Amino acid sequence: MDSIKSVATFIYAVVAALSTAIVGMLICLGQPCIEYMIACVQVLYTHPGGLPARRQVFTAPAGSDPAKPNYLYGPARSDLVYIRQVAGSRFSSAIDWWGETVGDLVDPVGASARLTAPIGVGLGIGLILALPFAALLVAMVLLAHEIVVDIAAVGVWSTANALRAVDSAILSARHIQLRCVACFERIPYPAYICPNPKCDHIHWDIRPGRYGVLHRTCECGERMPTALLLGTARKLAAICPHRACQHQLEYRPGEEQETILPIFGAKGAGKTLLLYGITKTLSQASRPGIHVAPADPVTSTWLKDIEAALARDSAVPATPAATPRACVLRLRVGRQRRLVQFPDAAGELFYSSQHSADLIYLGAASTFVLVVDPLSIEAFWNSLPSAARERFAPYRSVAPPPELAFQQTADRIAEMGKPRAQHRLAIVFTRADLLRREYGPGPGDSAEIRKWAVDDLGLAGLLHQAESDFREVAFFHTAPFGENENDLNTLVHWLMRAEGITPGARNRS
Repeated sequence: MDSIKSVATFIYAVVAALSTAIVGMLICLGQPCIEYMIACVQVLYTHPGGLPARRQVFTAPAGSDPAKPNYLYGPARSDLVYIRQVAGSRFSSAIDWWGETVGDLVDPVGASARLTAPIGVGLGIGLILALPFAALLVAMVLLAHEIVVDIAAVGVWSTANALRAVDSAILSARHIQLRCVACFERIPYPAYICPNPKCDHIHWDIRPGRYGVLHRTCECGERMPTALLLGTARKLAAICPHRACQHQLEYRPGEEQETILPIFGAKGAGKTLLLYGITKTLSQASRPGIHVAPADPVTSTWLKDIEAALARDSAVPATPAATPRACVLRLRVGRQRRLVQFPDAAGELFYSSQHSADLIYLGAASTFVLVVDPLSIEAFWNSLPSAARERFAPYRSVAPPPELAFQQTADRIAEMGKPRAQHRLAIVFTRADLLRREYGPGPGDSAEIRKWAVDDLGLAGLLHQAESDFREVAFFHTAPFGENENDLNTLVHWLMRAEGITPGARNRS
């Protein structure tokens, strides 16, 4: 009987050990994968209490936009590290539990060791034998997770960069270069204000990237598009991205090609009234297919103020001698769309190199308008009959010779932009409503106006310098808008042609 019992005990021990060894191996191979999956679910979805504190917490870079980062631009990597941390903690707990279990089976309390010891020994052997394979399997799982995260991240980064490139290519193909109407600095891309009326966060770089590919989410929870081609210009309020400016760009930059047409000249020469006349001539063009409207409230208010002053027969207010701000018109000619900026600077800013150096918009323009008040030229004024001088005295501006404003401005143009030979210049003589044909040339004849400027105004030196410095120079003698034969239509058509804005023509680069 004892021998039979011993044989039975031996057979039991062998079978139990072998069986539990197989079970132990399966457990050792399967449980780490299960624990890793549980760690993934806990970190990514359920977030139960009791998880270990993160050793590596994702933080947005200093000075970043107030937006929630795209998951694959940092948080995914942080979660990957945390999943490994949680999985490692679960692995450690599982190892301790199985160690205690095997120990209890080998050296049980209140049970027969002959029944449990083979189970414990087999289980321990199986766990130990499978441990290298389990480690290899876990390494493969970790590597697979790493590869999936990296592929997804590269895909998102590539998509974001591709969208950026397409957005930039569209701007380049449409010859759209952005420039602030207040500081006149070049704008690589506008900044945008969160559209949530209860939020005042500014997103300095909204383009596809760290904070979203097609959309980004503000810290307040508001979603917004990330590129001009996705509708930022239409849906969001833009501001100048230069921190010292931050001027609100209410004219929605980025949808149309921008053209800068600087008007310069001495104080009181009639620049503001000429700008008003150009604007009104454009807006009331009889030519079909032309539509003009103020592009922002500031321009609209400025036009209304000028109209109100003219209606009261009051003098047009002088432009303050401060940093100018451009009037912006949205111009549609046939299929062409343009944003035309007319910087209106005080005449005093053109008298010295120190002040004119601040007019950085001069380097961005190709067509310029020099405004000259013939009555301010001493030689011409003295040649007029005394009765005419008495009649014109209230309208005469007292300013330095026009050569000073021209030379200072021409020097700045050469320093800031392309060579002057690549630019065009319109020289506009005002007061045609006063001088008319009695003391001035006929309207619209550029050659006759040039001859008058040389013979009567004594500006041969200025004209010679202008014609040697600029590729094209044209001459105009204008009266205020509303006067007969004001020559504004001729001037406007020349300016539009100079900038390539003609019905049926493509935008010129």
